[in-house]
Amino acid sequence: MARGSGDVFFTYSQMVQSIKSMDLANFYLFFGEEDFLLEYTIDLLKTKILAPGTEQLDFKFIDCKSSPDNLNIDELISEINTPSFMSERRIILIRNSNLVTASGKSLQDKFDGIFSVLNPNTLVIFREDKFEKRYKKIINAIKEHGEIVEFKKQDLNTLMNWGAAILRKNDIKITRDALENLIGRCESEMHVIKNELEKITLICLNQGINAVNLDLINKIALPDLRGSIFDLTDAIAESRVDKALSIYGIMLEQKFSPVFILFMIARQFRQLYTAKASSNINELMSKLGVTNFVARKLNSQKSYFSLEEIESIYLLICEMDYNVKTGQIDQESSIEMLILEVANFRKTNN
Repeated sequence: MARGSGDVFFTYSQMVQSIKSMDLANFYLFFGEEDFLLEYTIDLLKTKILAPGTEQLDFKFIDCKSSPDNLNIDELISEINTPSFMSERRIILIRNSNLVTASGKSLQDKFDGIFSVLNPNTLVIFREDKFEKRYKKIINAIKEHGEIVEFKKQDLNTLMNWGAAILRKNDIKITRDALENLIGRCESEMHVIKNELEKITLICLNQGINAVNLDLINKIALPDLRGSIFDLTDAIAESRVDKALSIYGIMLEQKFSPVFILFMIARQFRQLYTAKASSNINELMSKLGVTNFVARKLNSQKSYFSLEEIESIYLLICEMDYNVKTGQIDQESSIEMLILEVANFRKTNN
């Protein structure tokens, strides 16, 4: 198996290929944004390696709960040396040891003991929510003895093909704009997309529907928070206070918390700042990791504001966030005040 070098890590696709060919290392560290693929990979390994009915004997799970001190190295070494019962190999899954972080330094210093006992009879997997790429020493040591796999968010085309394939299993078609809109609503999170597609499938089968369009998505899918934020930004840009307040009211009715809405508005203006510094949509998609639809909207909205306005509005948002967190303003009023303040700011400066 080829080993990555530097900051190059194994990808999900490479890992799946290794599993299919059973060309596996003895040690893996999994990290990345896409939990859906990470969990799928672990399930695939268990299916491939563990004999039916032997999970209680040949699979060991250790949850460190983000504390390196919760991992007993001597006990782990003993587990690694324990032979499998009926399976081809044992699997040991360690979750959130914080190995590749500042807090994991004490654990890193003891890891030579782990590497020295790795063997083909046991597969050791570290699954980490936190992973800091600056810790080169432990990263290089892991690569020397095993593999690091990064589970990145998938690009739009991959998600489109995957989503359409899920619906095709039940002979349901979906238009491109409907599926792209759904992916945007789900923030490209595969867990959420799959849940929505399963819900859509059940509704379609129940009602005899074999084609999904954007109108149906608007009726049955989860609320379009991102779309609402775009609409709210449009209203703010056009100084249409009544419309902005109306959109905010609808978002509250949809059970979005004011704090979360404020977070989303802050993210919107951070991304508009990035859009201002990007020369084209592809560059913006690459920088932000967003879909083509989102990048196009950001690219369009950036013309509404100067760079100085974006910076000033973002500072207003940060100030409002601070006032909410310190109890100076109640949550629900904070967005209303922000809308009014931004409108006054733009009126004064234009």
